[in-house]
Amino acid sequence: MNEPGQKNPPNDRDLLKAFLDRRDESCPLCGYNLRGLTGSQCPECAKALVLRVGLEEPNLGAYVTGLIALASATGFCFLMFLFFVIFSAKNNSSIPRVYFFATGVGAVFSSICLVCWIRLARMIRGCSRSKRVVAAIATFLVPLICFTMFMWAAINEK
Repeated sequence: MNEPGQKNPPNDRDLLKAFLDRRDESCPLCGYNLRGLTGSQCPECAKALVLRVGLEEPNLGAYVTGLIALASATGFCFLMFLFFVIFSAKNNSSIPRVYFFATGVGAVFSSICLVCWIRLARMIRGCSRSKRVVAAIATFLVPLICFTMFMWAAINEK
């Protein structure tokens, strides 16, 4: 409780209204200009708004690059594994097990790497620029390993 004569601190809604009173800011969802907002919702899309502190530069470049590399490796391996399953079932033919092994192991390995990358996002983004770049470059080893395993399977097919 406040002592007698003290004003109540402004609440979040009041701070948001004060912030938008003379600023042109767009709704993050629909893009509506929120200048002069009277409530705590966007008048256009009716989504609740909050006032937050954010980083000027969120250091996303290397993180997103790694995310793309790992997601592409995971997607490739899962799609190839699915292709072999469907092809062998549809054509009543047996595809060499080495293909299933290579794509299955690649899918599991790249999935684990992808989950770890996502879980370590905050740590990765907090590293120095040079460490983020090295980490992003290192993620390209995963698709390279998956591709190498697939080519090894093709060469050693029996």
